[in-house]
Amino acid sequence: MSQALIAIHDHHQQLEDRVDKLASSMNHKMEEITAMMISKFDSQDTPVGVEVQSTQKRVEDKMDMLMETMEKQRKTEGHLVYDAVQDAVTARFHEDRQEAEEIRKRKTSVIIYGLKEPTDVDPELWKRTDQNEIEQILHEIRCDRVSVNAAVRLGRQDADGKPRPLKVVMASEEQQQTVLNQAKNLRKSNGRGYERVFINQEMTQRQQKQCAVLVKELKQRQSNGEKDLILIDGKIVQRRTRETSDTAKETASRVEIPPDAPEATKEQTLKCFCTNANSLLGKMTELRRRSMDYDMVGVTETWGSEEINDAEMSIKGFNMFRADRKGCRGGGVILYINEKIQATYNIQLMDKNFEQSIWCNVKLQHKTLIVGLCYRSTSSDVDNNEILLKLLEAATVHGYKSSILIMGDFNYPDIDYNTDSVQAGDMASSSRFFQKTQELCLYQHVQQPTRVRQGQQPSTLDYIFTNEDNIVQDILYSAPLGKSDHVVLEWNIMLSSVDCSSQQLKLNYWKGNYGEINKVLEGFDWEKTFDSKSVEEMWLVFKSLLLNLVEHNVPVKDDRRKRKGKWLTKPTIKKMKEIRPGKTIEDSHQVEILKYIESSEMKPTVV
Repeated sequence: MSQALIAIHDHHQQLEDRVDKLASSMNHKMEEITAMMISKFDSQDTPVGVEVQSTQKRVEDKMDMLMETMEKQRKTEGHLVYDAVQDAVTARFHEDRQEAEEIRKRKTSVIIYGLKEPTDVDPELWKRTDQNEIEQILHEIRCDRVSVNAAVRLGRQDADGKPRPLKVVMASEEQQQTVLNQAKNLRKSNGRGYERVFINQEMTQRQQKQCAVLVKELKQRQSNGEKDLILIDGKIVQRRTRETSDTAKETASRVEIPPDAPEATKEQTLKCFCTNANSLLGKMTELRRRSMDYDMVGVTETWGSEEINDAEMSIKGFNMFRADRKGCRGGGVILYINEKIQATYNIQLMDKNFEQSIWCNVKLQHKTLIVGLCYRSTSSDVDNNEILLKLLEAATVHGYKSSILIMGDFNYPDIDYNTDSVQAGDMASSSRFFQKTQELCLYQHVQQPTRVRQGQQPSTLDYIFTNEDNIVQDILYSAPLGKSDHVVLEWNIMLSSVDCSSQQLKLNYWKGNYGEINKVLEGFDWEKTFDSKSVEEMWLVFKSLLLNLVEHNVPVKDDRRKRKGKWLTKPTIKKMKEIRPGKTIEDSHQVEILKYIESSEMKPTVV
């Protein structure tokens, strides 16, 4: 871009030089013509009119040539500018696209700074020590369920022994965000040696350069006396302080949130596991080993029967809910729920006569989760398919105040939930099933094939349905049980209970110092500030200034509401309003009110 602009500048300079030369030449010619006309006029050898006309024509021809030359130069200049701008835009587009790709590659990774390096010589011991440290850090910041795919030290080791940054790659972007959000808890690990360890998002080279510039500016502004400056989201902002005025100090002291106060939103995470076992009895040892860290485990096609007792299918630490296929071999479902979780059969849904399904009510800390495990055989008839649709509708209606989780093998390869399409007719069972899940507003979360068999097209037969969009996270498609052709689905289900009493600080705009705000705005040199800025840049400058003024001139609001006593019911309030103004507590009306409160009608009701 800079080279193209230099070339344009040189071309302009050459063009100006040529114009100056042409002008000088024209002046010289005019002087010669004038002298010639005077001499001719004096000699009277040639008619003056003929000479004037001839001279005028030559001058006009020269001017035409000059204009033509200028027009050609103008067109050439326009092409040069256009080419330079086009090259600059194309180069910037490629740079931005490469930058976006680099950012995408780093969406699942974080960088740990200050973590002491192992002293082991053996690379395997070195790697194992780093892995143990990562697990300990994740435990300290309450991210035990985060999966780490890779970890590597960056750069060469310094001679002074300074620890190199450690790059850690998570299993998903959601897990990376969880780690970054919880990283602040690392400061609370007293005595663990992590006080000087920091976790940051991995940045590209462009982001690192921008960050270095901002850090330099931050230090410069701090050296100039500015205080409470912090770097957030690529911007230098002033830390919000509650002590902005005497009123704010008093109010903030009343509404300050203690460090150990509970969060407004409490989340409970359940780790889930579901697969088609294609005969479970011979795979129980593997299932018991793989299900140790889960809260709910659902298995379809267990091939259970009356000859197999519960002890053979049980897992230590889990309550088992079992439904075998009756009348023939195959099928069957089993749902294991951790014994630490209270779970019971949902009788209303178990009585819907669908051949193979289990329905339970899982009692959680803040709500009830209705869990359904279903298996629809490929040989399922029309009546059984219709019962399944009614069962889904009943589960949705029954759990309209609860969270719903429906999982299992439904054997509908014609359905593609990624494109919301069905490769079958409108009256086919797969089409009716798809339409029913859409009508019930059920969210289907499985996006990859779950059954893979050699010589056949991979298909998605296992589904995970919920009545809420964002409660299923971190779905993994793991190796199957034994020689089953179905993958194992692993995921987390996040259930939250929101505390309606918000602890967020609010501003009392009724008591704002708007005189001071107006004074600052009126005295601001807007023309100088907005000079050579785009509309977006002007808006950001104005927004930043206004927020800063509000922060320093509007006090914090005390949002605590005065709560009346339980005895202060509507009849009491009505009676109190009947008191005439100016009466004191000794007045007869006060005695009347006290008698009214002591009457049977006003006694507190015990709930």
